[in-house]
Amino acid sequence: MEKLEEQLQRWEKSETKAAEKVAQLVDSWRAIWVDCKVEPQSPKEMRSWLARCLEVRRQFQEQKHKQGQLKSLLDQRKSLRENLLGELAQVGEKVKLQGDELEPVLDYADKVLQKLVTLAYKHNSAQIELDRLSFELESTAKDLETSQKALDEWQKEWSTVLTDLAISEEASSEEATEVLEKLQTSVERWDKAESLNLRLEAID
Repeated sequence: MEKLEEQLQRWEKSETKAAEKVAQLVDSWRAIWVDCKVEPQSPKEMRSWLARCLEVRRQFQEQKHKQGQLKSLLDQRKSLRENLLGELAQVGEKVKLQGDELEPVLDYADKVLQKLVTLAYKHNSAQIELDRLSFELESTAKDLETSQKALDEWQKEWSTVLTDLAISEEASSEEATEVLEKLQTSVERWDKAESLNLRLEAID
């Protein structure tokens, strides 16, 4: 009996120590959560709770990152919109479009670009035609210069002929032609007379 009582006493002491140890652990466990201002449940429950908190934190950070990306994209869109409107203004296409959307500006810029391409094509065609006319004008000017030189040369020769024929340079072309025809007739008659004279000499 004494041994049994001693054993019971030892068990009671062990149980008391265990209870004290548990109480210390509970106090330590609660002390861990004091700064969080959370009344902790059992470690198992708190592990599950902590996992949920970490997941919420991860989702929050992910959402915050996405919001940052969205803001960056919106800033880029705004910058592109302003730059595009500035470029349009430089080509004389000032336009006011409501809202901050980029799509309407892109559509308008595409129409302006098509118009500029058409104008550039027309300008190029006009330039080609202008170059062709300039070439023809230059060629005609050269031909005219050549013709003028030929005319000047002819006039010199004609003046010499008129002088040799004792015809005034003020005489009309009809008068000069008449004199030349008479001269031609005289030459022909002379040739005939010369030919006849040679025949007569041959007979003698």
